[in-house]
Amino acid sequence: MDLILIGNNGNDSLDGGAGQTMTLIGGSGNDTLNGQSGNDSFDGGADNDYLDGGLGNDTLIGGSGNDTYIIDSLDDVVSESSNQGRDSVLASVDYTLGSNLENLTLNGSNSINGTGNELNNTLVGNSGDNLLTGMNGNDTLNGGAGNDILVSGAGNDTIEGGEGDDFLNGEEGNDRLDGEAGNDFFFGGDGNDFLIGGEGNDFLIDGTGDDTIEGGEGDDILNGSEGDNSFNGGAGNDTLISGAGNDTLNGGVGDDLYIIDSIDDVVSELSSQGIDLVIASFDYTLGANVETLTLDYGNAIDGIGNELDNFLVGNSNDNRLDGGAGNDTLDGGFGNDTLNGGAGNDTYYLDSFEDVISETSTDTLEIDTVISSVSYTLGANLENLTLTDTTDIEGIGNLLDNTLLGNQANNLLAGREGNDILNGREGDDLLVGEIGNDTLTGGMGADRFQFSNLTQAGDFIADYLVADDTIVVSANGFGLGAGAVGQVLTESAFHLGSAAADESDRFIYDASNGSLFFDADGTGIANQVQLATLSTGLAMTHLEIFVGA
Repeated sequence: MDLILIGNNGNDSLDGGAGQTMTLIGGSGNDTLNGQSGNDSFDGGADNDYLDGGLGNDTLIGGSGNDTYIIDSLDDVVSESSNQGRDSVLASVDYTLGSNLENLTLNGSNSINGTGNELNNTLVGNSGDNLLTGMNGNDTLNGGAGNDILVSGAGNDTIEGGEGDDFLNGEEGNDRLDGEAGNDFFFGGDGNDFLIGGEGNDFLIDGTGDDTIEGGEGDDILNGSEGDNSFNGGAGNDTLISGAGNDTLNGGVGDDLYIIDSIDDVVSELSSQGIDLVIASFDYTLGANVETLTLDYGNAIDGIGNELDNFLVGNSNDNRLDGGAGNDTLDGGFGNDTLNGGAGNDTYYLDSFEDVISETSTDTLEIDTVISSVSYTLGANLENLTLTDTTDIEGIGNLLDNTLLGNQANNLLAGREGNDILNGREGDDLLVGEIGNDTLTGGMGADRFQFSNLTQAGDFIADYLVADDTIVVSANGFGLGAGAVGQVLTESAFHLGSAAADESDRFIYDASNGSLFFDADGTGIANQVQLATLSTGLAMTHLEIFVGA
């Protein structure tokens, strides 16, 4: 037999009996109706009522007022008429709001789902992993704790991810998506949306419309699609991808990456906010406070730096890179590139014989360096050259005081004029100081130090090793005769001491101070000339000197 409990006009509390099927009628007033284990019926009547069906499959009618329903069964039925207040359901099972219900809160810690209706709903998740779907209306969704999926549906919605790593989907309408804590994924969908990453490393995609995207704290990815968007990376090392449209991008504090594809995109950075990189697929000039530029795709496009110390990188086509002021690094990449560092101590990377360096600054305090994987001769106003890769290539200096460094292979290094520093490093190298007082270091390997005539005298050989290294002299330049070409120096033409001992002595090594002299007529009237300085105490013999053409 069903029992019926009817309240009066006050604020009543009606509790159904255990094991019985009850009908509880609150009447007017703010009533509390609690069922037990039966299949109960509730009618709150007027005012703001609290209806808890308990166990069983219950039917709950709140009546007029702002009512609250406690749902713990998929078969509970909530019935509300229109314009009877703003009602809330607290569910511990998957739940879809029926007609005329506005709010849904998921209870407990189970991973359950909540779905709205055509009204302006508020959906709140629990500590589990929830799927909240707003449907129609201007909804507010809050995932709470857990890794949630929040889908706004139609309408201008507000989505809050809460704690956990959430997926926020704006779908239609002008939505506000706020990830709050966690590493969240955003999709703005249609409309002009506002996406806020909050804490964590977030991935934000705007969708269509003119959107505002803020990364917040963490290393975020902000990805534009269509529309004219505004990006703000916030703190962290962020990636900002402009997409179609004319976008404004501000990475904020951190080492930020900008990927832009429109000439009208604007990158805005404040000073001292990190080392930032722009990747552009068209001619691009770095704006203020941006340090690095990489040219994308295969078009023949140009990249221009600013007053900072820039790093400019070309693509696979023929690029023009201009560093401007500052100590810049220019790498043309593949293709035949034209590189101009401008003022400052600049570094050039070369990988093609057709690359052209145009260094116009004549400031003697500036030191420019070329790093090349192909044979290279330093052009005007360039000071240093470093060879890379593992192939046998050549490095040639110019009129300045150059520093030439070899690679792992066998290199020819020639200083030309100036007081040069040559270092073969690894490999069996040939070092030619030429004019000037040069410092020659062979490095590892069996190295040769070449002198064509006395105009090339005055060099210091820093690491000569007897039996490994060789002094190469020109038969023509030192008057040794054509018959000497291709052979080691005759024993009679070499002498250990401070001066020639007879008329046949031509090359004299003084072990006490490392001086290597040339004397054109031995003990004749000509003065000996110091050809080079080696280490002291070397066991030098005529076998250390080879005669070339």
